[in-house]
Amino acid sequence: MPNGGKNKLTRENKLAASQFFNAFVLRDVDTAAQLLDPEVELVEPDGSVHGIHQLRDFIDPQDGYRIELGRRRMQEIDGAIELSGPYEGTLPSDTHGPSMSGETYLRLTFRGDKIVRVEVI
Repeated sequence: MPNGGKNKLTRENKLAASQFFNAFVLRDVDTAAQLLDPEVELVEPDGSVHGIHQLRDFIDPQDGYRIELGRRRMQEIDGAIELSGPYEGTLPSDTHGPSMSGETYLRLTFRGDKIVRVEVI
């Protein structure tokens, strides 16, 4: 683990984690990319992707949903930051598709001021 649980996470790390969580759920790939190490690894139940370019593709499925976030929770565990929170998505009114809702859980690991690992829990 890049932090190894030894480095104290900074206030800036916590702010970046919050910004990344919002960007991830809202599919704001440009904001998310600014917070990531170029060699970032994303791990999720179906596999993993490496590097900003692959992560950008993972975040931006371009399905047209408008996403709203609920209140998120944040905690520091073993040198990483875990965030979770509800979301609700709707398609534009001219599209007749299902709405979606759920809970997003992320665990973020930092090296310095950049996120080097994103785990979708």
